[in-house]
Amino acid sequence: MPFDIITVTPTLATTAYADNEVLFTSTEVKLPHSKCQLVSLSAIFTDTDTAAGSEQNDREVIVMFFKENTHQLGAIANGNVSITGAQIAANVSLGAARLVNNTSSGEDSLGIPAIFEGQSINDPAASTTDVPNLVLAEGSTKNTCYIQGVYEVGGDDTYEASDLVITIGVKY
Repeated sequence: MPFDIITVTPTLATTAYADNEVLFTSTEVKLPHSKCQLVSLSAIFTDTDTAAGSEQNDREVIVMFFKENTHQLGAIANGNVSITGAQIAANVSLGAARLVNNTSSGEDSLGIPAIFEGQSINDPAASTTDVPNLVLAEGSTKNTCYIQGVYEVGGDDTYEASDLVITIGVKY
């Protein structure tokens, strides 16, 4: 089976984020095939507005995968997630993963940019980087699925619109 690397840059708000706020809404992911297996997930925050250690570490982001782009998680950087269960079902949830950057992993020694590694959704603050076994599948748009993100842990961070680059490894 072939592999592919997909890079996406979701649009972020340039206002301050708080914990558990929507980080980004529907960002298109072009798949190399109609169905792919998620094999890796990572991200880089390229923010250079602050010194390493203040905004760069101990953050967690939930990335949700959807077949459709019908409903948004909520308003970006404007309160908690407001999507309903029925709306998630309409989007056809493919699953979720967590992106983690923490000082206990030693990643903070790099400073800026900050590197985030993917892990299972139900494993907060863990030291392992096992991504969940998800099948990413196209919806009504050929070879396309969508991601949306929640800024689960971080708080009072500000970014430029293109400061987050997510890398998705797939097998198809």
